[in-house]
Order: sequence, then C-alpha cells, then structure tokens
Amino acid sequence: MSEFHDGLWLCENGAISSDVSGGSILRSPPFQTSISARLGLASDNGEAFKLVENISWEQKGSSDDNGLTLFGRSCNLGGLADIDSVDGSYSLHSFTKQIGENDRNAISCALPQSISGVDPSRVTSVIESCLVATETERVRCLMLYGKNTMSTNNDNDNDSVKDDDMLQEQRLLRVVISYERKQLNDNSNLNDIIQETVGNSGNRLNQMASAMSGVTEDLGQNVKYPIGMMSLSMGPWLGDTIIRDKSFNSLLPKSKQDNSISKGFGAPQKKETPPQTINHESGFGEWVMGIQKTAMTFKYDFDCNCRQIFDYGKSMGVYVEGWPIHSSGIIYDDRMSRRIKPEDRSMYIDFDNGAYCGFTFGSVFVKAPRFLTSQRQGSALPMLTEFALFQKPEADDDEKDSDGHDGICCSRISRLYNDDGSLKQGCTSFFVLKPIVDESDVDNTSLLRN
Repeated sequence: MSEFHDGLWLCENGAISSDVSGGSILRSPPFQTSISARLGLASDNGEAFKLVENISWEQKGSSDDNGLTLFGRSCNLGGLADIDSVDGSYSLHSFTKQIGENDRNAISCALPQSISGVDPSRVTSVIESCLVATETERVRCLMLYGKNTMSTNNDNDNDSVKDDDMLQEQRLLRVVISYERKQLNDNSNLNDIIQETVGNSGNRLNQMASAMSGVTEDLGQNVKYPIGMMSLSMGPWLGDTIIRDKSFNSLLPKSKQDNSISKGFGAPQKKETPPQTINHESGFGEWVMGIQKTAMTFKYDFDCNCRQIFDYGKSMGVYVEGWPIHSSGIIYDDRMSRRIKPEDRSMYIDFDNGAYCGFTFGSVFVKAPRFLTSQRQGSALPMLTEFALFQKPEADDDEKDSDGHDGICCSRISRLYNDDGSLKQGCTSFFVLKPIVDESDVDNTSLLRN
C-alpha cells in the first residue's frame, strides 16, 4: 500500500462532489496532496498505523507566501481498513475524534470545505475508497457522513463520543470523487506536471494475472470510459471477486484471563466481566481470503427504473455471504444531457426506497448507505458501499471512429458491515463486459460460414 500511495498526487481538474439528493454538483479548484503511511507508538490509542494526508491548493486571501492554503487530515488503519494486496487499492472508515471539551481540538478525517463543499466540523466519519487506475493514476471516492439532525441525543454533551455512539446517528452528507495522478519528480512545478504525458500502463485484469503468474509484459494503456444506464445495461459483467472476510476473527482463540479469586478454601469466586466493546482501531490486516466467480447485471426499462443483480458461482476459500443479490432503483438523469461533456455527466439513483444513494460521475459508479447505524438487527438491507471504475483499452487511429465495446472492464471495491457496525467482508471485483449479441449478426455470420 505505502509503496504505491506514498508520495505527491495532483488532482488537475479538481474534485467533483454531489449532495445526497444528487441535485448540487460542485467542482473544487485543482489541488495537490501528500500521502504517507506512518507507524506510531501509542498502539493502545489506535495510533499504531495511520494514513496522513496534507492537502494544498491556491486560494485568494491565503496566509501562505505562495498563495497556497494547507489542510491536514489523518485516517487510522485498523479493523475497518481493507486493502487489496495485488495493486494496493484500499477502502477505510475513519472517525473524527474530539480532544478535550473544545470542538476545535479534534483529529479530523474530513476534507476542507473548498474541496468537499461541507464544513469539516459537521463531518463525523468518512468512508474512503481508492482504486488504482494505472501505474501513475488512481481514483478516490470519499463518502462524508455527519450527525443525524433527527437524533434525540443531547447535542450539547461535551463528553468524548465513542465510535459506536457516532455510528448510531450518521447520515450521508456528500460524495466526493477525485481523479489523481502521481507526481514522479518532486522538483517539478505544477505547470510541468500538467503538461507531462502519462506512461504506458497495464490492463487491470491482466495486471492481476501477471502478478499471480510472475510474468510481466507491456499490456498497453487503458483510458476512462464514461458510463450511463445504456452502457451499464449492454450485457452482463463477468469476472472474479476477491473476498477478505473478517467475520472469522471472533472465532480465533484468545489469551486466557484469570477470572477467579481464590482465598484457599472453597470454590473460587468469579468476577463480573464488563461487556466487550468493539475496538475499530485494532485488527488491521486480520482477514481470511477467498475468490469467487461473479456476474453483475444492470436491467434498464429505458425510462426511470433500473435493477442491479448479482449472481455468484464457484468459490475457493471463503465466499460472499450476506450481500443482497438484487437492488431496485429510480433514476434521475437531469445531468446526462449531450450538451455536457461525457466526463462531466452525472446521474443519481435512489436505490431500495431511499436505503442507498447511487451516483455516476463520468466513468465511476458509487453506491452508499444513506444512514449509518449499528441498530440494524433483523434488517433485510445491510450497510454496504460500492465504488467502481470503468475503463477500456486506448483505441488506435483506425479504431477511434468505431463505437465498439470490446475490452470494457470494471474495477470494483466494496464493503459489507455487520449489525454492530464492524466490517464483515471487504471485496475487490474485476469484470469484463460481455455485450448482448444481435441475432441478425449471428444469422449473417452463420450464412457466411456456410
């Protein structure tokens, strides 16, 4: 993870953010961010391993001599972190921690308001997902959650809020998408970085196969593929899902504790043990892996209704468990006009009667729960997140005029939570589109062969 993500990253076109209703789309100014994974000493307080980020961007009235505004954020890597060992794609869930009675004294995981459009003081937790696009590019999705205004708890309570308490009253505020490119030369200025050309990179599916087989080759370059409901529903998406299951951690043997008091006579008296609380800051990298065949399909009625369906096949190791197989949604596509550039088009999907918020921004697809809560016992709709990136091989000069859909692939990272708010499974999926073949084309091909 640190080998790829540590360093300077540039968001040349600014981040795109949308509110829950999908009606307000904002684009931030270009910014540069410095990422570093650090080891700490205070392991009991969750500071043993964390991801530190420093963001800088140009803003009028800045106190910096260069006209730059600086903002720092920190995300702990604990039991809620999920990392793909093949290419370094990751997802994590971090909370804002209060220090003392002053609200300004906090370790924030939020983004600056100039980039996200939300006051950082309103953000209580962030679910961050990052997909590696090429050897020098990545795409990040940050789901910002804040305290639910309908909560009956006392907002004036100055006591420190625990993670479990915050998880009971959070709602989705905004979703932020950031396309970033790594700065290879630290001495280059921003103008030189923007004019640089991106080197060749590998196809995502073939990268995984090459990494597992130990064979390296030049696989060409992939480019982002803007999507809509028409392109999503052209056919099934077939591929594999790598599962990292954390539900088996509770079954692992634990160290024995002396639970009795003996004075030398009679049976020992047992002490009352306090109820165990979930520590989200521990358990980093503790999971059991597996792989399973998966098919993802989108159904579209060419109006405003859609469905997302998953079919799971054979598996090796742990398998997908507890994920919903199908999800129905209502589409709001006011920003899919042809007058808008394909990379700037967006669409909002209201999944399962408002339980999940779906978004498409250019070449990415996002699905997030509208509310985060730990009181979901018996609920048929679990808490889950999805973030997918769609790409296709760069076409040659002879193929640029054709509208072929060959080679379109999808990289997807997702998270599934337990009823108590702990991470149950983290998955990384890799799909290839299999377009539905026209029957007339099949008949013509068969006639030619005969």
